[in-house]
Amino acid sequence: MPGETRRRLGAQFIAFNLIGLLNTAIDFALFALLVWAGVNYVPAQAAAYAAGMASSLLLNSRITFRGTSGASGARIAGRTVLRFIAWNLFVLALSLLLLALLTELLGIGEAMAKVPVTAVTAVVNFFGSKRWVFAARSEGERG
Repeated sequence: MPGETRRRLGAQFIAFNLIGLLNTAIDFALFALLVWAGVNYVPAQAAAYAAGMASSLLLNSRITFRGTSGASGARIAGRTVLRFIAWNLFVLALSLLLLALLTELLGIGEAMAKVPVTAVTAVVNFFGSKRWVFAARSEGERG
C-alpha cells in the first residue's frame, strides 16, 4: 500500500472513531435526559441509539467518506441508508456473539470482554463502512 493511501486510510480511521465517540456521547446524553424526564429506559434507549446512528450516518457520509456515499447536497442516497442500517445490525450481532463467546465460553467478565469486542468491532465497522456502506458507486446505482 503506497504511503499516501496508507495516510488517507489512517486519517479516515481516526475520523471514523472520533465521530463514533461523538455519537456515543449523543446517545448517552439523550438517554440520560430522557430517563431524567421520566421516560422509561426502553424507549429512551431506542431513541438515544437512533439519534447516535443518525449522527453517524450524517457525519460519516459528509466527513469520513465524503464524495463516496452517493450524497448529493443535503440528501444521502437511499441505498446508502439501507446499507448503513443493515451493516450496523450486523456489527451489533457480531458484538453480541463475541461477547457471548468471551463471557460464556472463556469466563471473562462482561466489562473486560467489552474491551476486545469493541476493538474488533471498531475495525470491522470501519472497513465494512468504507468498502460497502459508503463505497463509491456508479451514478446508475445511486439513490
